[in-house]
Order: sequence, then C-alpha cells, then structure tokens
Amino acid sequence: MQELAAYQNAFQPKKKPHIAIPQDGDELMVEMMKALPSSFLFGILQARYIQNWETIWRVLHIGTFMKDCDTVSKIIEAGTFTLPPNLNDWVIPQILAVISTASRLNDSNERGSTTERISDDQISKNIRMIKAWLGGLHGKALVNFPTLQTRTLLLLTLQSNLASPSELYLESGNLVRNAMIMGLHQDPEPWEFSLFDQEARRKLWTTIVELDLQFSLAAGLPSSVSTSTFNTRELLNVDDQDMTPEMSHYPPSKPLTTYTDALPQLALSAYLPLRLQITNLLGGNLDLNTSAPYLLILASALEKSLLSLPSPFRTSTTKDKRLHRLFTSISLELSLRRPLLSLYRSIAMSSLSEKYPEARKGALRNALSILQNLDVLDPAVADWSVVKGREYLNLFFVLQRQVILQSALVLCFEIKQFNTCSAAGDEGETEGGGGGGDEWVKSRGSLTRVVENTLKGMLDRIGEWGSDLKDILPLCVALGGVRCDGDESERRAMMRKGAERCRDACRVARPDVLVQFRTEGSWTGKSCNRKSVKEGEHGNLNTPGGGSVEIIRESGNGSGGTLNGGAMGYDGFDMVCLLFFVAI
Repeated sequence: MQELAAYQNAFQPKKKPHIAIPQDGDELMVEMMKALPSSFLFGILQARYIQNWETIWRVLHIGTFMKDCDTVSKIIEAGTFTLPPNLNDWVIPQILAVISTASRLNDSNERGSTTERISDDQISKNIRMIKAWLGGLHGKALVNFPTLQTRTLLLLTLQSNLASPSELYLESGNLVRNAMIMGLHQDPEPWEFSLFDQEARRKLWTTIVELDLQFSLAAGLPSSVSTSTFNTRELLNVDDQDMTPEMSHYPPSKPLTTYTDALPQLALSAYLPLRLQITNLLGGNLDLNTSAPYLLILASALEKSLLSLPSPFRTSTTKDKRLHRLFTSISLELSLRRPLLSLYRSIAMSSLSEKYPEARKGALRNALSILQNLDVLDPAVADWSVVKGREYLNLFFVLQRQVILQSALVLCFEIKQFNTCSAAGDEGETEGGGGGGDEWVKSRGSLTRVVENTLKGMLDRIGEWGSDLKDILPLCVALGGVRCDGDESERRAMMRKGAERCRDACRVARPDVLVQFRTEGSWTGKSCNRKSVKEGEHGNLNTPGGGSVEIIRESGNGSGGTLNGGAMGYDGFDMVCLLFFVAI
C-alpha cells in the first residue's frame, strides 16, 4: 500500500507549489490580464465554455459576454495591461474562470488546441487570483449582480478542477446566501428592474439552486434551500439574442420542441422542486422504516420525468449529431438520475431491501443507465460520426467521477447477491436483478462485464489529469471480492489481485515513481498515517476495520496525496463498507 500511496502522491501531490498573488488591487488586475492566453486560444476556450457549460447552468448573457471577449481580445493583441474605460473590472476574473473551466475539455480535434494549452499550474493560479479579487471587494461591490456571476463561475471552475464534495458544498451554500441577500430568491417582477435584468436574475438563481442541490446530494447533506424558499416564475424558452437590455416587452416563448439557449435549463428546472425535496429528505435525519414507502413514491414520480423530457434531450431519439448537444443531454439526464440512484440505494442497501425489491430494481436500472453513458462517449464503441476523440469521455470521468463509482459499486452489490443465492442453492436470477419479466434482468456475467468495462476505462486513465486512485482502488478490490464465491481465503486472494491490478497499471503509467520508490525504500512524502499492508503479506485485507478495508472505507473523491483521505462516506453511505467484502 505504500507503493500505491507513492503513486497517489505523484498523480495528485498533497503539497502544492507556492503561488505568489499580488495584494494590491491594481497589481492583481495586471497579473490577471497577463494570465490571459493568446487571442486564438482564448477564442477556442470561449466557444467551448458557451457550448458545454452555458446549457443547464446559465450564468452569463451570451451576447454581452461575447462583446466583452472581443474587447479583451483586442487588448491581448495590443499587448497592453490597462483596462479601457468602457470595460468593467469584473470582466477579467469572469474570463479567467471561463477559460480555466473550459480548459478541462481538451479537444485534440479542434484546430490549434494541440499546440497551445493552459497549464495546470496556471489554472491553479487563476483560481487563486479570482478568489483574491473577490476577497478585495468592499461595500456595494460585494452584492452586485456581476460579482454574484463571478462567484458562480468560480464554483463551476472548482467543480471542473477536482474540488472535494465538502468544499463544493460549503461554497455553494455561501453562494445561495449571497444570492438571497440580493433578493434573487424572490421574483423580480414587482421591482424596478429592466425585463432583461429580471430574466437574467431568474436564470442565475435557478443555476445557483441547481448547483447547491447537486453538491448537497454529493455530500449527503441537505440543501441550503427548500421549495418554499423561493417564488421565481418559469423561465422563457428563448435564445439570448432575443433578449436585449433595451427591450420593452418579453419575446414570445418558443415551444419545448424547439431548441434554444434556455431550453436545457428550462427542461431541468421543471423537476427542481421534486429533486430538492428528495435531496433534503436524504440529507436529513431519515427513518427508513417509516419513510421508505414515501421515498419510493417520490422516486416513481421522478423516474416518470425522464420520459417527459423535451424531445431534443432524449438521447435515444434525437438525430442531432453535434457532440456538445449530446453531452448536454447526458448532463441533463444525469441530473435527474443522481437523486434517483441515491434514493433507491438508500433502501436497496439497507435491511429493508427484501421488503422493497423495487428499490433494488430501481438502483440497478439507474446504475446501468448512468454507466451506459461511458459507451456513448467512448470513441472505441460510439458512433464515429459523432464521437471522434476521448475529450468528452475524460470530462465525463472528471465531472461525474463520484456517481460513476457509486453506480459501479451498486452493480458489485448485485453481483454479490448472485453469490449469496448460489451459496443458498437458489437457481436463477436474484429478485433485485429485476425478476418478474422486468426488462432490466441481468445475469451475473453481464453485470460483471459492465463493471469490468468501467474499471478498465478508469485504469486506462491512470496518470492522466483527473484520475484518482481513491476511486480506482476501491472498485478494483470490490470487483475482486464479488467475482469469487469461494471461501474466505479465495476471496481474500481475489481482492489482493484487484489491488495488484491497480498497482500494475500505475507502474506502467509512471515507471519513474517505481524506480524512486525502490531506490529510497519508501516515498518521501508521507504515504500513510497508519500501518500499511506490506508487500507479500495478506494482512487483514478483508476483515472489518482492518488493513485495506480501512483504507477503502476512507477513499473516494477527495483530492490530496495519501490514500486515506475521506470521501466514501459522502452521499450518505459508505458503499464498500455495505458490500462488506468479508468471508460471511
């Protein structure tokens, strides 16, 4: 395990390099302007952000932002570091957030993107500078609308750059309170705002609530808002070009079958109250014995919403072959399936699973649907006329890494049930696998194949930006533990092989780390705070509270160097612990 900790330290160093940030406001602005890329790369990243992030999360008015970007491009080309009088100072930190977010979608098929990129260190510095700029605001500047937009863009940047669930939960909660101080939770119709500003406030409030909901669900905690907290009216289904600051009346809203800049957010917000209710129930003090029937009613209602999505977002029927549109549809669908998966597995992986077999069916159904998106975005198996590179697949692994791991572990849980039934002499399918003619009936082999393909995708990314052994190692060990239905020693050996598989992939990706590890006898950065399982020793690999089970229980999505930073407990459940890979 010390060797694996050495690789984790190499992939995600715990000690970050010191980044000097100017304290003076004018010097900070000059430093931020120096951080802007060439106008060519800037144009690529700007378009990439608008196509892939200004969809279900609406923060900026596209036309206004494009005009500001044109002005900034001229500044870049001129090589000056002075803001013109017609450009507000908040534009620069907003642009830094946009390019730092969009840089995580590395599209090798786009012209010029292979020769010039923003480095990881520069992105980290950009984030620090945006935080410093926000920290230097005073008075009314703290509560104006562009400042709130900048805070929201920063939160999206943190999400794309592997911030932990706890950090995102804290930041989204602060963002909600900043928005409420400015009154965004109340519909602005009675107030003296222009029609343009009114719709912009509604869009930003919906985005902020959506982000807080998703990060609360990931942290297994209640959201900062409830359905009774706000009263904003429904958004208009119009393009941004139809919304101008000078307009005296709203443009007519288009039908939901017509794709507009607003449609992705509008489609998702239709189910916001129901998803908020589910998130707050799961994050509160929930008594499953009394609440399980009501939770299943909510799950059924939310699952029906997947069938009523506007036609442009039904991935099975849409004929749109633009990859960014496909990715938007997938992101929208996952925003609905994540609370479904959390709700179903809260029951399916409890002592009530036999009483409510529909919960296990629902957890399995949604886990398979989530993991199916890996194939949709993988150029090895997807439609080549749509998917030509791995860039969107990599981004999917980064943004959805927690739900991918949770879905794979749900399948491991079901595979384990086949083992249990086999030991009990029960022939045929498990009830949780979807018996009774359910179309989601799966065999042990088919479930194993899905998890194996998911794990292979994670192992192939080892060494790339965003890969995390805290996600990969638990799944390697979990799959090894459930693939074998032999006795305790056989399962222990299979789990050990799973860990060795992860180690071997690391050795291929970073042979230099292995050389240094063997030369020094240990890793220079402290690899583990607790006693590790030594090479060539079985240890307590599959005993409760011992050895690697302890390491697995405290692994997950958190960033940092060692393998025992906590995150598997997020979303309310430690699923590897629930799988309980021991000889029972």
